[in-house]
Amino acid sequence: MKKIIGLLLVILVSACDSFEHKSEYDKSFQKWKSFKTASNNSYRYILTGSTWTGVSWETELIVEKGEITGRKFRYTNFEGVRRPATGWDTNSAKEALKVLGMSEEEFTQRSGADFLAYCEWEEKGVELGTHTGTAASEPITLDVIYQRAKNEWLQERKNVTTYFEAKNEGLISSAGFVEDNCADDCFRGVNIRLIEKL
Repeated sequence: MKKIIGLLLVILVSACDSFEHKSEYDKSFQKWKSFKTASNNSYRYILTGSTWTGVSWETELIVEKGEITGRKFRYTNFEGVRRPATGWDTNSAKEALKVLGMSEEEFTQRSGADFLAYCEWEEKGVELGTHTGTAASEPITLDVIYQRAKNEWLQERKNVTTYFEAKNEGLISSAGFVEDNCADDCFRGVNIRLIEKL
């Protein structure tokens, strides 16, 4: 009887630790643990996002000794208008507002912020997390990203295709899923284009 109970516990624990792309994830997670130690858990990383309408953005997070200390957000493409290399400015704002078909005043009334402050901003210290209702990624560490990948995004599901990539020198670059027959903005998960030590 004890052997049967022990076997059932082993099967149960194994089943709980089963998820899509487990081998690739485990390899990347080992790289993450090494990177975390080598960097003294101090790094920056950039998450990206986009919509089918041609709007794209990125969120840069700064982590020092395991704590989020900064978050930067910028639209890289807004309604077909690309962000200038030097950042959003009056000319690029006018161009994007023209595409939107509204004035600066109309935009501010609808969004609660002027266009330049809406398209690009930075938070530090007590300001962290104060920009809400935006496309920005929440201020979380890579520890949380790996945890969510394993426990949420890579879980086995019916009628979905699951993705995992580790193109940041072995560290996670994409993890998530797309439901079958979904038409627009279907990816649920994370995309990371850069991870580097501070």
